[in-house]
Amino acid sequence: MPAILSIIGHEDVPAAEEFLSQTEAADYASFKLEKRRVEWLSARFAAKKAYFELEPDSKLSLKQVEVAKASTGEPYLLVEGSRYGAPLSLSHSGGYAVAVIGRNCRAIGVDIEKIEDRPQCWADDSFHPAEIPPGAGADHYTELWAKKEAVLKALGIGLSADLYDIRFEGGSHKPILFNRACRAWQSKGSGKFAIRIYSMPQGYVTCVVTLD
Repeated sequence: MPAILSIIGHEDVPAAEEFLSQTEAADYASFKLEKRRVEWLSARFAAKKAYFELEPDSKLSLKQVEVAKASTGEPYLLVEGSRYGAPLSLSHSGGYAVAVIGRNCRAIGVDIEKIEDRPQCWADDSFHPAEIPPGAGADHYTELWAKKEAVLKALGIGLSADLYDIRFEGGSHKPILFNRACRAWQSKGSGKFAIRIYSMPQGYVTCVVTLD
């Protein structure tokens, strides 16, 4: 397995004081919107759960494994105050949060999306015509969006890039990159992408992208 994937329902997350470090607890207390608090908390628990799946012999507590954020906005793990070597990515949608930790890869990205109908203007802004087959429905659009966002996270540039600069033509799982997305890929060594799609939880699409 190139990655450890952890998917957590919001209702399965323990109380914040049971697993947050002091720094994380202070960040958590700063959020005003309850929706944001729940999403943030769930993603942190998912990340810690993934760490202990990757390191089953660890004797540390949940509070000794911390999710921090780089100046670029990318999350990473601190283990007893030291940066953990494996890359981390987080996502959330609907009632779920997901975390993925890479193994033997240069970078990683994850996205989870609820399958639902969206406005046509959203599709027109997000997808090149070559990516849209005749009769495409919510399943296709949701998977395509998840692949693009996961690739952008693996590249470390998020949704700051033009979505037309990442294309999955003809249903391919191999992205074609242009402009800023291509430059970001080159800056990371022009490695090979591996894309995995999971139809879970039910009614959702989860995409994991690794970059070697």
